[in-house]
Amino acid sequence: GPVELSLYAVAGLRFVEAGFEHAGFITPQALSAVMQRVVMAAGVVAVVRVALNWQERYFAKQAFELEMLGKPLQAERLAGVTKLSNIGTYLVAVAVGLQVLGVDIGALVTFGGISGLAIGLAGRQILENAFMGLMLYATAPFIPGDSIMFSTSQEKNIEGTVTDIGLFRTTIKSYGREVFYVPNSLFSTIVVLNVTRKGKEWRMITDVMVRLADAPRVPQALTTFRSLLKSDTRVLRSLHRRVFLSQITPEGLNIHISCYVDAVNKDQFLGTQQDLLQAFLDTLRKYNVQVATPIRAMIPYQSGESGGEWGTGGGQSGATGSKEAAAAAAADDYKDCVNSGSFKFGAAAMAAAAAK
Repeated sequence: GPVELSLYAVAGLRFVEAGFEHAGFITPQALSAVMQRVVMAAGVVAVVRVALNWQERYFAKQAFELEMLGKPLQAERLAGVTKLSNIGTYLVAVAVGLQVLGVDIGALVTFGGISGLAIGLAGRQILENAFMGLMLYATAPFIPGDSIMFSTSQEKNIEGTVTDIGLFRTTIKSYGREVFYVPNSLFSTIVVLNVTRKGKEWRMITDVMVRLADAPRVPQALTTFRSLLKSDTRVLRSLHRRVFLSQITPEGLNIHISCYVDAVNKDQFLGTQQDLLQAFLDTLRKYNVQVATPIRAMIPYQSGESGGEWGTGGGQSGATGSKEAAAAAAADDYKDCVNSGSFKFGAAAMAAAAAK
């Protein structure tokens, strides 16, 4: 251990002292002063080693207890405190060691202040990164393994997993397997979203469009699905559970679904969301409510000197009636296809094309 090593060092130094004194290479007073300072420095090293070992055992025990209690965030924050404590111990050891060796700390601090000003002006960004690295260790806004999201002036919507937090930079691996090396000082000026710490509350939100023709049966279907959400233990009861008709459009009726489910990770959330959406589709099927399909119309149009415009009888004589009547008939066909949830071509639509 460090104490035994120090004792061996002191014994060896005393042996060397006796040898030098016997040989007459140095005066006994000077040799005694040198050996005294060396012995005191060895004692400082021994004390520092003991302090570091005690800190390591103590913090390791505390971290283990926190992990056993299911508090990984506090355990990781304790790891940051451990690093800060080690840095503080080394700084104190250096200061005491220099004092023991006879170095004037006051003069050193004065020189350090002048040189520190020059270094600070030249390497301000480096010092900012180092200071913010210590702050990340102490406050732990995120830890290795957390999924975070943020934006910078150069890159927007960076999202990925923290793989390492260094003293000067943080390493993040995106979901596209790209690696970002972010200077620590950047985290003092941006907002970081920690996705991992959202807990077990995951929001399911979606909109489903159903046919206009099924409007009379929609309220019953929504009431049944609301009851299903209330009875599902995976859906959080402390937060809202909304299933409502939110909008009426020519394409159909928009149904808005929003609720929160209990899940330990995204995979479990996606599985629960899949089950709930499947249950919603089963409910619609039970009440004969169909999901609306997009309406697309393709009206053939042909023109030419020989054939003329397309019509019921060919040539210009095929287009019967006025253009206004043809347009009105085409509009009626469009309403019919919207109400029925399907699309069909009618002679009136063709006539509208010819009229145009």
